[in-house]
Amino acid sequence: MGAAVVNSTLVSLNQNASGTAMITSVHLLGAAINNKLIANNTLLGNATENVVDKFYNLYDPEDDGLKVNQLENRQPLGLVGALKLNVPSNYHETNVVNEIPPFSDADGDGNLEECFEDINPVKVWGDNHCGYIGLRNSTTGLFLDDGIMNIVVRDWIKS
Repeated sequence: MGAAVVNSTLVSLNQNASGTAMITSVHLLGAAINNKLIANNTLLGNATENVVDKFYNLYDPEDDGLKVNQLENRQPLGLVGALKLNVPSNYHETNVVNEIPPFSDADGDGNLEECFEDINPVKVWGDNHCGYIGLRNSTTGLFLDDGIMNIVVRDWIKS
């Protein structure tokens, strides 16, 4: 629920803002918050516009963890993006489904229960909520893939 922390923090900063952007960039990875929260004229939408230079939502329509979350939260931002909502001008989103390989046990610790693999095994690209920050081999612990971190770094370089 890191996106909920980001939401709360930005709203709080906006309420106490001096009128200039205080944060260079925000990247949400697999955000479980409702996508309507980012719309213009909402608390988060206003905070995004006022407090952040560039706001990035990296969403994955195959994210198995967010599909479970979808039962509680009708439209998780990290699963569906902003759809056709009017969003702040500094809001950017990228579909990252093709950046997360179909590989269970992203952290390589042998525990398949921590990322829903025990409920629904990883089968397709993007189907691993734990794969955003990269994947490790469960036997050797060696790094296999960077997940979506290459996109985060690319966005930082552009900023």
